[in-house]
Amino acid sequence: MRFTPLTDQELAHANLIDPGQYNFFVVDAKERISKAGSDMIELKLRITDINHRERFVFDYLLEAMKFKLKHFTDATGLAEKYTAGLLTAEDCIGKTGSVEIIIQKSKDPNYADKNSVKDYIVDIKLSPSEISQEFFNDEVPFWKQ
Repeated sequence: MRFTPLTDQELAHANLIDPGQYNFFVVDAKERISKAGSDMIELKLRITDINHRERFVFDYLLEAMKFKLKHFTDATGLAEKYTAGLLTAEDCIGKTGSVEIIIQKSKDPNYADKNSVKDYIVDIKLSPSEISQEFFNDEVPFWKQ
C-alpha cells in the first residue's frame, strides 16, 4: 500500500478550516451557564469551506464578550433583541451570516488545535441619505493626447 505520510501537526490540522471569512448557519443553540456563573448561549455553527466541505464550530455568546455579542446580533438581523437586552437560544437557531474563523492553538499538549470564531462580520449597508455626494461625482478625468 502506498500513502503520503503526514506529521502529527499535519494530521491535527487536516480537519480544520483555514483561517478566513466564511458564511455560517446556526444549526443549534442552547442556553448555558459559563464557568464564571454567567448566562451564555452556546452556538453550533455549520461552516462550509472553499472545497464545499461542512465543518461545525462551536461558539459562545456572553455579556463579557460585548463586541462579539453585538456583532452576532447585528450580523443576523437580531439588533432589536440586542437593544432590548434579551436574546434567547431560540432566537439564534436558523440564523445565517458571515464569520471570521481562526485556528486556536491548544495550550494543553493532550488536546489538538481547533477552529474558533474571532468575530461576526456585520454587513454594513448605508441608506441613500448616508452615502456621500462625493461618491456620485460624475466628473471623470480623461487623458489628453
